[in-house]
Amino acid sequence: MTVQRIRGLVEAAGRPVEEVAEQLDLDVADVYGALQYYHSHPDEMREAERERADREQQARDDGAKTLGEIKRERT
Repeated sequence: MTVQRIRGLVEAAGRPVEEVAEQLDLDVADVYGALQYYHSHPDEMREAERERADREQQARDDGAKTLGEIKRERT
C-alpha cells in the first residue's frame, strides 16, 4: 500500500480515516502518518506520480489494456 493510495482513499475519495484504516488493516495513526508524510514531501510525491505515469504509459505502449477495456470486453 502506497502513501499516494492512502491519500487518494482519504482525501480524493473522501473516505473517513477510520474506514480506510479498517479496510487496510492499519492503525488510524498509520493512516494519519501516511497523510503527514505525503504532505511533508511534495517533491518526492510528485516524482513518484511521474514515475507511475511513465510506467503506465510504457505498459500501454507495450500493448497492455486498461481496466476499462478489460471490463468492456467481459460485458
